Amino acid sequence: METNNLKTIKVLYWATLVGFVIHIVVVGLTTFQSLFPSPLLYGEVRLIPIDFMTRVTKNATTFGEVRLFDMTNTHGAIVFNNTSFMNTKAIVLVVLNVIGQLVWLYFTWLLLSIFKSLKSENVFVGANIKRLRLIASVIGISPIIQLIKNMLFADLVGQEIISTDKYVAFNYDYSMFSGVLYMVLILILVEVFRYGMKLKQEYDLTV
Repeated sequence: METNNLKTIKVLYWATLVGFVIHIVVVGLTTFQSLFPSPLLYGEVRLIPIDFMTRVTKNATTFGEVRLFDMTNTHGAIVFNNTSFMNTKAIVLVVLNVIGQLVWLYFTWLLLSIFKSLKSENVFVGANIKRLRLIASVIGISPIIQLIKNMLFADLVGQEIISTDKYVAFNYDYSMFSGVLYMVLILILVEVFRYGMKLKQEYDLTV
């Protein structure tokens, strides 16, 4: 009879499989919409009032003076109806958007592969260690890709949009720090898996 743990793993496997198929469809649709019928560039910028220094609010507290001013993060998009107007930065941004989608699709596939091995009760194997390292790489690389995308998008928005009361600034994505933290935690888990595989190999030799 199947144990409850094995049943849970099978449920997670099939749920991940369904998620993987849905992810393929979403990536396909998103990529198609960003390229056809005209290139669509999207990202996040920070809008800062041009006169924000004169709009600073000063509040006296027991710790000293606190200055608050209005800064808004916003998602935006630029549609190029004619590809001939696209410069190098715009082309790079389109490529990065596609790469970002494919990287997370690969992440889902790696999870699916791990659950498949768990379903077969092959946990402490070299393939899973490699997959976990690749997952750590994806989590570490993705925020860097997002950071570059935000830089390029802020520059393009600044070129395309003229505002009388705000200027466009680069939006720093703090998820880069959490991405590095998660990557380190997964790499620690990799070492636990590697130690477990070593113990399994020693046990198999003694039997």
